[in-house]
Amino acid sequence: MHIIGLTGGIGSGKSEAARQLSSLSVPIIDLDVIAKGLLEKNTLGYQLLVKGCGESILRNDREIDRKKLQSLMFNNVAIKNKVELILHPMIHEQCLKQIEQCATSLYLVVVIPLLFESNSYLDVIHESLLIDCNIDNQKNRTQKRDGVTPDIVEKIIASQASRQERLQKADNIINNDGFLEEFLAKIVNFHKLTLQKLGK
Repeated sequence: MHIIGLTGGIGSGKSEAARQLSSLSVPIIDLDVIAKGLLEKNTLGYQLLVKGCGESILRNDREIDRKKLQSLMFNNVAIKNKVELILHPMIHEQCLKQIEQCATSLYLVVVIPLLFESNSYLDVIHESLLIDCNIDNQKNRTQKRDGVTPDIVEKIIASQASRQERLQKADNIINNDGFLEEFLAKIVNFHKLTLQKLGK
């Protein structure tokens, strides 16, 4: 089974690319989806985070306030490190389990936002696919989608690998600075080329 790591900076269009590939019957494993599951009320991840970061990260209904947690992480390096130390090994373990469950697939895609920053998944995948766009588009899309302040977006982008670094390291690159229809057509073409490469 061939494993492709789908990556890109925040707001680049990774989720849109994953949705399109999923519609083409490609199995998708999304690390952000796994992480969200680990934050659900009363799970082990939830319990460890509340213990490590305190109850200030909880809303009135005792669910984790993800926006507040995100803001804390990008304003406090110690909290960021603590959260990553708790969640990253659990995410990695879940990812490997899900890959095993897709063993009969010709190829699958793992959405890994920090592929080139962490190096934890470079030995898991066979090739990378970078969704690339300019920084202005990243900022505008993220603010519109997540309702976060420009300051938080700047901090998130600064915490990620630079655009140039990603472009240098990626095996495959699809640009997403144009119209959505054009971008989705590029994803379909990548899928066709991958099937050809794998002999199908």
